[in-house]
Amino acid sequence: MHWRERLQALFGERAQFQGDVLSEHGRDGGASAGFGPFLHTRPSAVVWPESAGEVIELVRIAAEAGVPLVPRGGATSPWGGALPVRGGIAVNFSRMARVLEVDPTTQTVTVEPGVTWNRVEEALLAHSLALRLLPTSAPRSTVGGWVAEDGAGLGSYQYGYLHSNLQSVEMVTATGETLRSAGNDLRLVCGLEGITGLITRVTLKVAREAPLSVWALAYLSQAELIRALHLVFDSDWPLWHVAFRNAEASNEAPVGANRHGFADDMGILVLMSRDPDRHALDAQVDALARFTGGRVLAPHQAVAEWDDRFAAMESSLVIPGALQRRLVLPRYGLTPLVEDLAELQHPVALQGVGVMGEEVAVHAFAPSFLSRRQAERALATLEERVGRYGGHPYSIGLLRAHEAARILGPRQMRELIAWKKRYDPRHLLNPGKVLPSPGISWRVRAALAWSHVVGTPGPAAVPSRPEGERVRPETRVS
Repeated sequence: MHWRERLQALFGERAQFQGDVLSEHGRDGGASAGFGPFLHTRPSAVVWPESAGEVIELVRIAAEAGVPLVPRGGATSPWGGALPVRGGIAVNFSRMARVLEVDPTTQTVTVEPGVTWNRVEEALLAHSLALRLLPTSAPRSTVGGWVAEDGAGLGSYQYGYLHSNLQSVEMVTATGETLRSAGNDLRLVCGLEGITGLITRVTLKVAREAPLSVWALAYLSQAELIRALHLVFDSDWPLWHVAFRNAEASNEAPVGANRHGFADDMGILVLMSRDPDRHALDAQVDALARFTGGRVLAPHQAVAEWDDRFAAMESSLVIPGALQRRLVLPRYGLTPLVEDLAELQHPVALQGVGVMGEEVAVHAFAPSFLSRRQAERALATLEERVGRYGGHPYSIGLLRAHEAARILGPRQMRELIAWKKRYDPRHLLNPGKVLPSPGISWRVRAALAWSHVVGTPGPAAVPSRPEGERVRPETRVS
C-alpha cells in the first residue's frame, strides 16, 4: 500500500494531500517570505494526529517510505523551523492540545504539545498556580513549539530559559521508539526543532499564583535607559520580569504606555514582581528613576504594559524574517552595542527581555520608513556587532543552521550527530534544521541573496491593530 493510502486509512479526513492547506503549511512567522525560486516549502501532505499512538504509527509509515516529517505548532518563529524543505508530511499538532494533569503538590503540569500557553495558564489558575515563564507569543505559540525552539520570555528574569523549567519531555524518534528525557538529557530535545523526535508530552515546572505588580519608566535617552537596566541587573530586587524597548520600537509598534500617548518618542523600561511587598519596591523604583533621568509612569499607565504584553510580538508576525533579528547578548555587550547603533546611518528598533540578570534576548526590526536595502544593511550591522560582543542568534531553525556549531558548541554538536546516526541516519525528522544540509543550505543562502537583490515584500510598517483586534487577557495586577 502506498504511504498516502496508509495515511488516509490512519487519519481519514485528518490527512490532506492537496489544496490551500498545503500552501498554508509552507509558511511560518516570516522565514518563508522571499525564498523565491530557490526553496520550495510546500509539503506533500498534512496530517493532524490526536494521540501519541497515532504519532508512533505515522513515524513507522514515514520511515518505511523514506518520507520526511516536519512537526508544526503555532509556526510563530521567523527562522523556518516549521517549514518543509524536502516535501514530506507536515505534522500539525493542533489536535493534541489537552492539559493532561495539574499537580499542585509537585507544582507541575503535564500537557500535549499542541496546547497554547494561554490555555495552560488558564488551567493552572483554577488550581491557584501559574506558569513560571511564557513566550511573548503565548496566545498563538504552543508548548511543543517553544520546547522545540527553546528561549526566553515573560518571567525569564527570575526563571531563565525554558529548558531550565521543564520536568520531562516525551518524544517519538524516527525509529518509532518513545523516549522520555529529563535533566541533562533535555539538551537533546530543547532548541533542536524536532530533529531528534516528535514531541508528544511535556511536563512543566510551575509556580504558586501570586499578585503581580508592574512599574514602567520612560526615558528620552537610550543610554540612560540601558544604564537603568544594568542597575536593575546589579540589584537584588525580587523581580519576575524585566523588559525594555527603545523609542524606535515604541514608535513602530506602539504598545502599553506608548499606545496611550503617555510616553511618545520615549524608550520604556518595564519591571514586574510577584513579591507581596510592593511598597518597598516603589521606593527603589523611584530612586532608580531619579538617578538615571527617567520618569516613573502612573500605575494605570504601567498596567497598560501588562495588558499589551503580547501585542508587540503579534505585530511582529507580519514582518518578513529577513527584516528582523532575534538575538541573545551577554549583558556586558548591551552598552557598546547601543553606542554603536547610535552612530549608524539608519536606526534599528530594539525590544528585549532580561534573562536572570546575565543576558538579554533581543528582538530587532527595521523602522518602516527605511527601504528594504537600508533595513537589511542596518540589521546586518546589528547582527555583526552582536556577534562581536559575544552574542548569537536566538534560535537556529533553517536560516541559521550554518551557525549551529558556534551556537551549540562542540560537545552538543558531537552528541547530536551521534544521536542522528543512531536514531535517524536518513534525516527524516525535520530535515535542513539545526544540522546544516549541503543540498539545502546553499538554497537558503541563494534565496536570501535573491530577496536582497529583487526586493521581495519590503519592511512594511508594523500595523497598529484596531483596539478590538488586540489580545486582551484579563489583567491581574495588584
